[in-house]
Amino acid sequence: MAIRLQKFLSAAGVASRRKAEELIAAGRVTVNGVRATVGMSVDPEHDEVRMTGKLVNIPNQQTTIILHKPVGYVTTRSDERGRKTVYDLLPKHLHALHYAGRLDRDSEGLLLLSDDGAFIERLTHPRNRVEKEYVVHPTARPTYGQLASLRRGALVTGRRRVKPVRVTTVQGAIHVVVHEGAKREVRSLCASSGIGVARLIRIRIGDITLPDDLPTGQWKTLSR
Repeated sequence: MAIRLQKFLSAAGVASRRKAEELIAAGRVTVNGVRATVGMSVDPEHDEVRMTGKLVNIPNQQTTIILHKPVGYVTTRSDERGRKTVYDLLPKHLHALHYAGRLDRDSEGLLLLSDDGAFIERLTHPRNRVEKEYVVHPTARPTYGQLASLRRGALVTGRRRVKPVRVTTVQGAIHVVVHEGAKREVRSLCASSGIGVARLIRIRIGDITLPDDLPTGQWKTLSR
C-alpha cells in the first residue's frame, strides 16, 4: 500500500515528518534511483528508498522507550549552544528514536521516544487530546486564590487561552493535567497565577506513567 514519502521516512526512524520534508526538498532522498520530491508516495513493499545513498527500511520490530529525563538536558537531537541533550543519555543504537513531546531544560520526568511514527502522532496531535500530568513543587504554599486562578486558566504566550483539565494538591505538591503540554505551558499557567515553581516533573502521558523504580537519567523499553 502506498504511503507518503515523509510518513515512510518517519516510520523508518529517519526523521520527523517535517524534517523529512526538508531532507526530500534538499535532494538527499531518492526513490528507485530517482531524486524524490515532496508529496510523492512510495510502496514500502516494492520501492527502494535511499537517503544520501543509504537504504531505508521500516523496521519490523519497532522500539519505544521511557526515559526519566533529568534537569539540565534539552529535548533535541543536537543543540547549537552545546548544551547536553537527552540523546547523550542514550546508547548510539537508540539515537534514531524520535521524542513524543518535549520537556524544557529545567523540567524533568517522563519522556517517550520511539521509531513508531503513528504512535508518536497519536500522543502528540492536539486533536487526540491526550492528557499530560505534571507535578509542580511550588516555592511557597499556594493560596486558595492562586489555585482558583490556576484552575481558570490563562493566556499562554499571550495568544492562546489554556485551561487545565484538572488541578489537585497532594502533600504540598500541585498536580496539573493538561491536554497539549505545549512549550512551557504549565510554567506559564503557574506564573500567571502567581505560583513560583521550584521543581516541575511530568509523570504521565495518556495511560503511560513514569515508573517509580526508574532512576533519573535512566531508560527502559516500553512493551507493546
